[in-house]
Amino acid sequence: MNEIRQIPLNKIRPSPFNPRRKFSGPKFNEFTANIAAVGVLQPILVRPVAVDEYEIVFGGRRYAASCRIADKNGGIEAAAIPAQVRDMDDDTALDLMTVENLHRQDLTPLEEAANFKLYVDKFGETAIADLAERVNLHPVYIRRRLAYLRLPKAALNAWDQGKLQTGHLQQLCRLKNKKQILGYVEEILERLTDPGWQGPMGVSELRREIDSESPPLKWARFDMESAGCPGCHFNSDVQKKLFDFDAPEKTKCLNPVCFKQNQNNHYLSRWKKLSFYKRYHTNGFRFDRDIDHGEFQLFYGMTPSDECRQCEEFITILNLDGTALYEIACRGPADCYERIRKAADQKKKKQKSAPAPDAAAGEVDPDQPRVAWHGEHFREAFFQQRIPEVYADQEADSEEVARMAILAMIESNWELKARFLATSGIGKCELDEEDDGEPAYKYCGHVPDHEVFNALCDMDLGALRHWQKFCAEEVIMDSAKVSAQARLKVAVHLGIDISEEWAITQEYLEKKTKSEMLHFGETLGIFSDPRAESFIFEVLGKKRGASPKSLKVGELRRVFLESGVELKGKVPTEVLPKLIDVF
Repeated sequence: MNEIRQIPLNKIRPSPFNPRRKFSGPKFNEFTANIAAVGVLQPILVRPVAVDEYEIVFGGRRYAASCRIADKNGGIEAAAIPAQVRDMDDDTALDLMTVENLHRQDLTPLEEAANFKLYVDKFGETAIADLAERVNLHPVYIRRRLAYLRLPKAALNAWDQGKLQTGHLQQLCRLKNKKQILGYVEEILERLTDPGWQGPMGVSELRREIDSESPPLKWARFDMESAGCPGCHFNSDVQKKLFDFDAPEKTKCLNPVCFKQNQNNHYLSRWKKLSFYKRYHTNGFRFDRDIDHGEFQLFYGMTPSDECRQCEEFITILNLDGTALYEIACRGPADCYERIRKAADQKKKKQKSAPAPDAAAGEVDPDQPRVAWHGEHFREAFFQQRIPEVYADQEADSEEVARMAILAMIESNWELKARFLATSGIGKCELDEEDDGEPAYKYCGHVPDHEVFNALCDMDLGALRHWQKFCAEEVIMDSAKVSAQARLKVAVHLGIDISEEWAITQEYLEKKTKSEMLHFGETLGIFSDPRAESFIFEVLGKKRGASPKSLKVGELRRVFLESGVELKGKVPTEVLPKLIDVF
């Protein structure tokens, strides 16, 4: 059976497989008005499911519009719609419905993702490649949409309402913890209605925040192979390969809870073999992320007693990368710490008040300090006062200032320090990975600060200027340390004009829906360019003067990238910075 006839609306029912449920809004109202004026020109496709009963395969919008019109004109029992009737089983109906829906411009992103899920649930993951080819999409595009559907319902609803961008979902998919995801969704929505001084949370800001909470895999002290890191779904490199998600420049673990647990187990099993124990005899550790600063005391100006060293609360506080935030700390009761501190203070007072021993009487060695901390304390106090005084008189372009600026930057950035140590030939550093064609180094050992400064002192002014320039660029381009707004100011300062220099790329187009490409292509005058019109006719074989709306997604991308239209300076509004950010 494959015929076209008028079928009463009350004999037709929507398909339970069709994820499209939203038939409302201005566009649908306009569509309904058009049908009311000229009728249904293209028959819908239905299949018989019972005697004198039919199910829609595609044409749900035409059916819904016809029902709305009929309700105002006597009811659906008295109205009919032209329909092509075709016998088919469930699999064939789902296949045709999915492909037809995905060619429709008015499909919302969430409806599109739901179509993909229905198809893959029915035909399996192996069917993605075939579906992608039939609807002219990349398989990665489909996998990304499927990944979005794993997010909490609140995120998907906000996406469907246009309150979250697709880029927001892409970043949220990097996370595992549902509570953390919902927290970000709540913050994005709150700042959308009440932006305050921060403004709305854009995709780049969300990416920076997630990156800052995601430890680089190079921090791992545990065996990553045994932990399964290389193939883990939360390895940022794996996510990029699977879904083409924006990944941080450095390979990161997007499941910090798992990373911290592995790091914790590594130190627990080896603590007494590590330098922290051998040097300070601390009896354990805590990660900085797990302890509030009000929960411990530090041994400023005092030496831990033998009693402290026997206490299990005498610990080292570690950063997640394995370096010590505080090498020795007391996590015990406050009254215990205060008792030991007071005893140490009383001992110092006795030492200070006691008359100086008579060296001539043989009571002390005059070449040995009587109180160990006196010399370092007063020497440091002198430098704290004198260095700023002398530094203020240095010429801004002098070698001395260049050395201090470089030292300040590399001591505050361990990756820069590792690179400096490796290229200067001091310290133990290893080649870690390739990053954009440049070698990256892993800092594997301790080098005293004075040795780092000695290496700087061996450099002439030319070498110092090179390192000063390099370090400044590295710090500014580090999204974890410098904000996107600050980089924008730097770009403007350097004379970079994004409105003239930026160009649409294939990567950008692959992240855009058909409706988005149609919008900015029309706004930027891409489709009105004679080269684009000629390409659509001569290369794509469409009718002369054909509307870009008739093109498939892949064909639209080809118009942008292959027609010869000048793309430089054609910048969508979302890419352009706001004037308030520039000035």
